[in-house]
Order: sequence, then structure tokens, then C-alpha cells
Amino acid sequence: MKKSLLYIIAVLLLISSSCCFAQTDSTTVKSFHIGIFTSLYLDSVFNGTQYRYDKQMPKMVIPGLDFAEGAQIALDTFNAQGYPVKAFIYDIKSAAQNINTLLAKNSFDSLDMMVGSVTGNDFKQLADIAKTKNIPFISATYPNDGGISNNPFTIILNATLNTHCSAIYNYAIKTYPTSKFVLFRKASPTDDRIINQFARLNMTISGKPLLNMPVVMLPDSFTVNILQAQLDSNRINTIIAASLDESFAVKLATVCAGLSKKYNINLIGMPNWDGIKDFSKPDFKNFPIYYPASYYNPETDKWSATVNNSFKLKTSGKAMDMVFKGFESTYYFLSLLLKDKHNFINNLSDKSFKIFTEYDLKPVRNNQSLTPDYFENKRVYLLKKINNVISKMN
Repeated sequence: MKKSLLYIIAVLLLISSSCCFAQTDSTTVKSFHIGIFTSLYLDSVFNGTQYRYDKQMPKMVIPGLDFAEGAQIALDTFNAQGYPVKAFIYDIKSAAQNINTLLAKNSFDSLDMMVGSVTGNDFKQLADIAKTKNIPFISATYPNDGGISNNPFTIILNATLNTHCSAIYNYAIKTYPTSKFVLFRKASPTDDRIINQFARLNMTISGKPLLNMPVVMLPDSFTVNILQAQLDSNRINTIIAASLDESFAVKLATVCAGLSKKYNINLIGMPNWDGIKDFSKPDFKNFPIYYPASYYNPETDKWSATVNNSFKLKTSGKAMDMVFKGFESTYYFLSLLLKDKHNFINNLSDKSFKIFTEYDLKPVRNNQSLTPDYFENKRVYLLKKINNVISKMN
């Protein structure tokens, strides 16, 4: 069932008019101020208070709105328990609430924590603000470090590409150590980076590769014969798709699915395979596809039920992943902040507030400095999708 359009418009108008989405009042205890940053495109959706899209909801709005609503459900939980929390949701794509405008208004000076579903330059700006003002910044969805350094106040929950490659490599050699390995790629700078990471992972102290893992560059119009020439009919074939190109992924998976009738194939893709809808088509019936992910939620726990019920009551719809990510990143880290604000960074390994994800937050030091460049969630799941059922393999 679709979300209630009237509810969505009401939420957007509330954010547009006040920035303040939820708060608890406290006259005796200092309130904790939390900023939630996401993209709602208010300036595009509204002309003043007039909704521009009649009975439609533009797709660009949904991810940010879902994230904001998930955060709101978490805040409602604290609200009900009387915690002194004030929360503000900012639409970073609007003129009135973008990061530069908020800086000019000194809006960051009162914040105790920032939670963001942001990308690119918005991520970099919030990370820089976190470092300058000593405010913890939880980057909930962006799988990139943005080149930041010496910034122990930035926490990246969606693991970087190198971390995903490490998880793939470790899973593959542990699970299929005697299989025939082959990496397929396209000609692109990003694929160069992926291949270089696998080469580093496969290199021993003596300077020799641990396993024979040939790399095959495929043209855009590759044929079945090119792939078949790399396979061994007498062994398990572990194929790693070393490319983020989605069209390449679908074609490679399609060819592998066809060849799986003759060859024993394990196909492992990249983290963006989670969002490829083609893998749900009948072409892939009975063919397992593996990929890494920083987030996995089978929705069998009490927190999932709470989020689903709250979301359904408000929107008449079903909560999707961005709702759960907004809820988890807000609830988990706000709990740590409320427990001990002054030792927040030192308590990132505290598991007592676990929701869905088994966070493994580690300091990253790319330049071997004493100060971490950032903290990153190193817990990466290897997921298997077969016949539209997703299961966790590690």
C-alpha cells in the first residue's frame, strides 16, 4: 500500500516551516540537541505552501523522507521515556536549510550530535564541521570517506569500497579455498581501484600472490564463449564481478546463470548489487547471487515490529530499508550519547544498544597517524539472494 500522500505533504510542510521535527521539554535538565540531515527537496516540491505535484510523489523525495521518518520513530521512543532531547531535521537541498545557510546562522553551535543520510560535498562539509566543532557526525548511508583525515568525530556506517572488497576476499578464500577463481572487470578507473585492492589482499609477505586469481577485462559486447573459456567443469568456479557498473553486472550474471547448468558457479558481486531489480526476474530462478552489504535486517525482531507498526499507522505503508536505517542510526548513537556524552567516541564498541546491525566500529588511520582519520563500520555481511529470498552467509 502506498504511503498516505496527505501525511507526507503534512510532514514536508512541518519541516519546511519550522525545521523542528520532534522534541521533549525539560526545565530541570539540559537538553541534548540532535541534527538530522537529509535531502527532501522542499524547494522543488512546494511553491510556498502550495504542493506542486497534485496527487503524485516525486521519487527523489522518498529516500530522504523515509530516513527522516525512521529517525522520528526513534525520537518518539525517547520522547515517550521523557529523555531531554530536542531534534531538528534539516533539508540540505533547500535554500533555507542547506549547510552553508545553517553555518551562517550558527545552527551547528548548539548541536550535540549530527546524523546524516548525505553524499558528496554535503558529507565532506558535515565531516569538516564535526572536526572543527567536536560534534560526533554519524554518516548513515554514504559508503565513502570523502578524503577526510584526522577526524575522529566522523563515523561511517556504510563500509567503504575497500572494506567491502576485503569482506568478499576473506569470505571467498575461507569458503571456497580450492575453487578456481577469476575476476571479471570493465575498463574503468573505478575497476582499476577494485582490482588493485584485491591484488593487495592476495599478496603475501614474500611478495607473491597467495592464490591464483586471474583478472579478465571484458568488452561491452562480451559473449558466452569468453566467460566459458575461463571456467573449469571439474571444479567450483568462484567468479568475482570487480565492477560497479550495473549494466555490466546484469549481463555478467545473466551469462553466468545460463552457464550454471553446466558449470558449478559462485558469483559474487559488489555492494551496489543489493539495489539491482533485474536480479528478481525469472532469468535468475534457482541461481544464487552473492554480494556484500553493511546492512542486513530480516525484520524478525521486536524493534522491526515497532518500526513497521509505527510507520504503518502514520503512512498506511510498509517501512523500507531507509526507514530502518534512519531509526537505527538515530536510536543507537543517541543512546550512546545519553549514556555518556563525554566518552561517546571511546564507547563506540558498546554493544548494549544493538538494534539490527552488528556494528564493528574501528578507527581508520590511512597515514599511520595517532589520530584516527575517521571511524568505520567494518562489519560487512555476505548476502545470498536466490529466488528473491535473501539470507546471511557470515
